[in-house]
Parts: sequence; C-alpha cells; structure tokens
Amino acid sequence: TEVGGDFYELTMLDGHLFAAIGDVTGHSLYAATVMAELRHTVRAYAVEGHPPGVILAKTNGLMRMMLPGELATICALTLEPATGRIRMANAGHPPPLVSVDGRTWFVEHSAPLLGIEAPRPEDLALELPPGGTMVLYTDGLIERRDTDIDEGMRRLAVAALVVDDNLDQFCDRLLAELAWPGITDDIAVVAIRRRAQ
Repeated sequence: TEVGGDFYELTMLDGHLFAAIGDVTGHSLYAATVMAELRHTVRAYAVEGHPPGVILAKTNGLMRMMLPGELATICALTLEPATGRIRMANAGHPPPLVSVDGRTWFVEHSAPLLGIEAPRPEDLALELPPGGTMVLYTDGLIERRDTDIDEGMRRLAVAALVVDDNLDQFCDRLLAELAWPGITDDIAVVAIRRRAQ
C-alpha cells in the first residue's frame, strides 16, 4: 500500500560479485523515484569498474548536484568468490553482519551518508571465511518504536547465529523474527554465503 526508498543490487562483474544496499529518506512515490535513480547510478559506476568508495563518492557528487537536499544511506562492496576477499565502503548505512560457525559480528565502517559534502574514509578490506554468511539489511529490520536500535542489532546478531541451508528461508526467518508487526518502514535483506571449501 506504500512505496519507499529501500533498494539492493547484486551483479557479477569480471568474476567479482558487486553488492549494494541502500535507503533513501522518506516513504513516498518521490522517495521511490530517487531510489531508482540512485540504484541505476550505483550500477553504472560499478560497471565502469570503480571500487566501492569511488562509486559512493561519484554517486554522492551526482546526488548533490541533481537531487539537492535529499539524503540516502548505502553500503557497497565487491566480493571475490574464490578467496572471500571483500572491499567495502559505507555511507551511513547499518553495518553488515557476518555469521560464521555459530558466531556473529558487525562490520563497522563509519562514514557520512550521501547528500552531505564531507570527507570519506578509505575502503575497508576484509575476508569472508569459507562457509560464512554476510547479511546486508535496511534499518526497518532492526528498528522498533519500543526499543533503541542497539537492541535491534543485538536481536539480529542472535537470530543470525544459525544460518539456514536455504538462504531464502534464512531471510524469511529473519523477517518473521525481527520485523515489528506494526512497522511502517520498508525492509530489504540480502544474504551472501561463501561456499565451504
């Protein structure tokens, strides 16, 4: 009954997986329009071969020029499937969660959201271990009116300690366990697993 600004992108480029997830402020047809523009912009810069941080910097420049006053959060990364090497950049988005062998942790990489002119950190390099799963999500999954966002992140970390064999079922379970019944925000969830060797 409503449209909003959440989006995700998954694309194989030159043997690497490019993944991005983002959220445009607002819940309206206009927010959805801005979301579509940003998604296509991010994809286009990724296809040009830029690393995640450059993609976000270029998207931010275009956004400030063409959509002044708008704000968005995006997390973008490239993953090399054979090695699990990840290069990641974040722009104010909730941190991805990694789940491996019954342990979970968040990958923090603080940076200003898009729409703001501010210095941005270098890309973060990490490795997803064999059998590990990375969860990208928007804030609707962890926000509730009756608790703060830290509690929502704790609940996500607990819910993702066990990852279902079927990732679709895993994402459905996260939504069922974490999404607040009275939620008015939209939600996007992406799970990426590196095969065990």
